[in-house]
Amino acid sequence: MMALEPLLRLVTLYMALIYGTIHIFFESYPIAFQEGRGWNSGVGAFPFLGITLGIIVGVVIIIYASHTRFKRKMRKLVGSQHQKRD
Repeated sequence: MMALEPLLRLVTLYMALIYGTIHIFFESYPIAFQEGRGWNSGVGAFPFLGITLGIIVGVVIIIYASHTRFKRKMRKLVGSQHQKRD
């Protein structure tokens, strides 16, 4: 299927590049903080806490923004349907 769909091939290549880059970044954190700066493995894991906190804050913001946007669209849709009935 991938040989027949050029768009699928491009998206697959893009996702492989993105996930590969993220994997390299996460693999380099222990090297940079534990070996490069001499931190032990417990303190060397602290940078991962910042990433986790950022992900959690981002998810909360996206959930809030999507929820309020969905409510506005539903009110607009329901309001326009009521006006069509009259």
